[in-house]
Amino acid sequence: MKILECKIHFLDGKNVECASLEQMLKTVFKEKKQNKVPVSLELSAIDENGVVYHTRLNFVEFSVQQRVVDKKTLLHLTQQKLLGQILVEEKIITEEQLKEAIEIQTKYKEKLGEILVKFGYCTPQQILYALAKQIGVEIKLDFFEKEEK
Repeated sequence: MKILECKIHFLDGKNVECASLEQMLKTVFKEKKQNKVPVSLELSAIDENGVVYHTRLNFVEFSVQQRVVDKKTLLHLTQQKLLGQILVEEKIITEEQLKEAIEIQTKYKEKLGEILVKFGYCTPQQILYALAKQIGVEIKLDFFEKEEK
């Protein structure tokens, strides 16, 4: 999706145009520090089929929060592997199967794990194993085999 318009409307009548959602968030925080209150956010975007989506959020109540993540959490979040990477590394699926599933995911907006299971490339248990590994929880695949018997 490509952003067409991204605006913030403030209580004092000021309107700020932004190039991205990231810029929008940073602007809201910057203006809030100067006690400027946003009353609405407007966003328009167009998808690959030419469909334009327009959203306007009006606020009755508005609050902002900012949180600093500790270095350990930040490192974990930035180094977290993707589901497909884990499945390929564990030799559960091949690179080709992953590429095919990603193409389908992009076209139909389905979850990668669901696509891989539908096509018979892996089992739901293997997806669960990879998701657990992704968040740092170690479980063994043979655990599921024992459960099924």
